[in-house]
Amino acid sequence: MSAVLRIENLNYKDILNDVSFKLEKNTFNVLLGPNGTGKTTLVKCLSGLLEYNGNIYFNNCLINKDRDVDNMRDMGFVLDLSPVLDGSVMDNLMLPLLNLGYSEKYSKNKIYSISDKLGLGFILMKNVSELRNIEKKIFNFLRGIIHSHNTRTLCTT
Repeated sequence: MSAVLRIENLNYKDILNDVSFKLEKNTFNVLLGPNGTGKTTLVKCLSGLLEYNGNIYFNNCLINKDRDVDNMRDMGFVLDLSPVLDGSVMDNLMLPLLNLGYSEKYSKNKIYSISDKLGLGFILMKNVSELRNIEKKIFNFLRGIIHSHNTRTLCTT
């Protein structure tokens, strides 16, 4: 089997220290561990929310620290995470796109386009601290699919 995701020597502050593993194609994987062991931090690194040291390979392409590899932009996560920034939903949706190297203009246009197609534009200017439970779920859904509608080709070997 070929690894769809391979992590090598991933480090983030004092939370992740030399983390290495791979996820094979067509397998089911679960990330388990006690509170405070870095599960959420790992996922934030994978999703472009945090800058890390180490190597992440997605479909056999290295995702470098500068976030300039095109295929990482096609990976999305739907998670029940708290907002990263104390601001609007738009600000929080833009952060991973900006971290992956998209321009501010492109990021905004992409978010508006997707949210408008889904009829969810009403939530973009709301402050994340004021979201109701259903709006938090909508926010997390948008955060997970923001990488869709991308026509870039994934690296494979």
